[in-house]
Parts: sequence; C-alpha cells; structure tokens
Amino acid sequence: MSNNEQAAALIDDESRGLLSAIGNHEAKTLVTAVINSQPSLGFSVRQLEREMVTRQGENPSWHINSGTLADYCTESLLPIGAVAREEEVYGSRMRRVYSASDFGVERGLPFVGAVMEWSLAYPQHSIQKLLGITAVTGESARAPITSYLIMQELLTNPTDGEISIASISRSIGYDKDLRIAEAHLQRLEGEKFVEIRTAVQDYNPIYKIHRDAAEDTILTNHVAMAVRSAWLESPNDEMSLSQLLEVMAVKHPDLPYDEVRRLMTYVVPKQRLPFVEVTERNGTPINQSEVRLTGEGRELMGAFVDVVEASENDEEGKYRKLAVDVVSDFDRFKTLMTKAKTSSSLATAALNRNVVIDEIKSAGEITVSQLQEALTLRGIKVGAATIRRYLTVMAEEKLLQTTLTPIANGLKRTAVHYRVTSTTTLNRQKV
Repeated sequence: MSNNEQAAALIDDESRGLLSAIGNHEAKTLVTAVINSQPSLGFSVRQLEREMVTRQGENPSWHINSGTLADYCTESLLPIGAVAREEEVYGSRMRRVYSASDFGVERGLPFVGAVMEWSLAYPQHSIQKLLGITAVTGESARAPITSYLIMQELLTNPTDGEISIASISRSIGYDKDLRIAEAHLQRLEGEKFVEIRTAVQDYNPIYKIHRDAAEDTILTNHVAMAVRSAWLESPNDEMSLSQLLEVMAVKHPDLPYDEVRRLMTYVVPKQRLPFVEVTERNGTPINQSEVRLTGEGRELMGAFVDVVEASENDEEGKYRKLAVDVVSDFDRFKTLMTKAKTSSSLATAALNRNVVIDEIKSAGEITVSQLQEALTLRGIKVGAATIRRYLTVMAEEKLLQTTLTPIANGLKRTAVHYRVTSTTTLNRQKV
C-alpha cells in the first residue's frame, strides 16, 4: 500500500468514494438524492433534466442540460455504485435509464444529506471552495480526497497553531512531492480559509528595473503585471526584496505576500521577466512554509468534517430524511442549485458566454484547443472537454454555428470550428 493509500485509509472507504465523486458539488448531491429518493423509478437523462429544473419551482436558477447530467451519472455516480443503470426500450430504440441502487439509498442519501446540511448552513460558501474541483493533474487520488485529508490534518494539529507544508505532505502521503499539498493550500489561502507564511532565511537580493521593456513581452501573469506597474510609479531603479514587498503592500494590499515573494525569488533569477533583473543575490533562499487556519476556515472545515463523519453512522436517519425532504422542497432545492451553478466549471463567472463570444468574435472562428489557449491567456484554466460541452450547448441554442475543416497533416481528419451567429449578442445571461 502506498503512502497516500495509507493516508486515505483513515477515511471510511465508502465516504472516500462519495467524497471523490459527489461531495464537492451541490448539483451532484441533488442528482443523487433525486434518483435514490424515488427507488421505484428510472430516469433517462432527459427525464432527469426535467426533474432538476422543475424541482426548483418558479424561475429556476439553473437550467442544467442533459449532457452535464449524463456526465455526472456516468463519470461520478455510476463508478462508485451511487446509482444503477440499465437499458430500456423507448419507441424504436434502446435508451439508458438511471435508477436507485442499494448503496445509493443506504449510504448515498445520508452522505448527500450531510453535505446539504453544511451547504445550507453556510449560504455564502459552496462546497467546491473547500474541496476544489474533482481532478487535478499529477494526483493519483482525486482532489477532494486530498483536500479532505489536509483539512483533517489542519484541524487535528496538536499545536493548534502553525504547521509546515512539509509536515502536512508527509502526513497525507505526498512526502516526495510537496507541490500537491502546496497547490491545495494555496487555493484555500485564496479563499481566506488558511494563512501561509514563508520564512526565507538571510535572503534579500537587489533588483533593477528596465523601464523601457516592451509591455507586450511581459508574461501574462497577474503578479508580474502588478509588480511592474507598482515599480514604474516608484522613482527607484533598484530595490531590495524587502523594499519591493513594502511597496507592494501599499500599492496592492490584496495581493498575497507569498505570491510576490515567490515570483521575485524563483522566476526573476531564471531571467523569465524581461523588465527586471537580479543585480546582487545576497544569500540563498531557504524556505520553510507554515500554515495556520483562519477563524472562518476552522469553523467551515470543522463543521464539514463533523457532518461527513456523522453521516457514516446515520442510525436515526437524520441525514437520509434531510436529503429526501430537500428533493420535495422548492426553496432549498433552488438554493443548492444556485450555489452549484455559481461554482460549476460550466457556470462560473470566469467562464461565461460573454467571454466565450468575445474570444470567438475576435478570432472569427475558433477550435476547442484555440479557445482553451485564449482562455488560458486570460488566466482562465478550463479543460478541453468542459469547453467542448459548453460550446455544444451554445450551438444547440443557435448562438454558435459549426463548420468542419480538414486538418492539413496528410491524414483524413477534420477539426470543428465555431463561429458566432449574426443574432448573438454579448449581454446574454451566464450559463
């Protein structure tokens, strides 16, 4: 058994599967509840789409589409046994229908009920803020499990204060690669659930700015852009790291200290920024990053771990009943769908129709890979499969038209290009 498998074994195996597949998204919990609270019925994805919309009552907040629901069922719920699937005759063809499973009823409903209780108790926070998105490159375990293990480690820290990232990485089984734990903690820092303090011993290099460096050669990095703009307002052509950090604290108080320090300590010495260079190194950076929970982080994480653990032994049926009740409650169902829409990679403010339409109009026509590259330059990291589903929905709604173009590589292959229709505007509602 590997180190990370040993660490994950601290979680109930069934909870581990549910956390990985369902626990980080309110819409997935609702789909699980809708199917498993009606064990005598089976649902095609079209029927499930109608269920998810009509159960929001009047003025649904999210008209979730059947393609997204099919992905939820086939990629998340079915692999862990939270639903069952079978084929049925439908007219002249066969179709797939999803129905309740023993595991979905006995274990899935209490789990999603517990997640719903947490989500409804904290209306300003989606569950994805705690657990992150499902897949993260480089991890053998799904990201929600890693996030949950980190939360447990922070909550059980015996010092009740700071704990090193290296110590957390060892405890959760990633002792050979600190970057995975660091990435999760940086995300939690961005949500203001933790604070990260990095001590750099005896390292205060001197930098020199090149004021005439062309702006279009600057990396598309928001920290680098902020450093450059702040420094251009300063009369000093040279500054030490400590002086620059003081300037940034005044000019950009919302920019995390560690992001600026990391940029100047590790990116600049490799000559990756054309507008600045190191003139004196003054030592070697030796890092020791320490993490501590904020008050809000401790409350949110503690409450979430409590309900997940309580759902593992739902003898009185509290959480199962809650899940079933929410399915029949327009207000609570809509509240959770609204939160799901906000946090969904298909509905986040970062990826919205205005952004997509703007990029396609600028290019004239665009492929999935080209749009992915353009969004990356905006700082929006979205997978190709997500973009393809997003564009397919927009094409179905007649906002985009598609053309097939042969790929000029000698192979008989074509690429799908998307073009904005003449009636499409830039002020449509976000998906």
